[in-house]
Amino acid sequence: MRTPATQSRLAAVVESLFRRWPSLVGFSVQEARPERELVLADVATSPWLAHTQELCGEIAVAMLNLIDDEPAARELVLGRTFTRALH
Repeated sequence: MRTPATQSRLAAVVESLFRRWPSLVGFSVQEARPERELVLADVATSPWLAHTQELCGEIAVAMLNLIDDEPAARELVLGRTFTRALH
């Protein structure tokens, strides 16, 4: 069930990732078939980071922790692209 609390928590997790990684431009979360596992796709940074593997690991852990704590968040992240908001 998509609750405002789950949506708010997802927003906070994503905002935290962008704040900790200023070079992170965006990333997508997709489902790998047939296992139905979630995978990161299209992780973009500017400029390119030598620590991209570390960044991908941090994104993955953040998403997995969120989904472990709130299983409804899986539906919110699946097939979605998260991008930095420019102001």
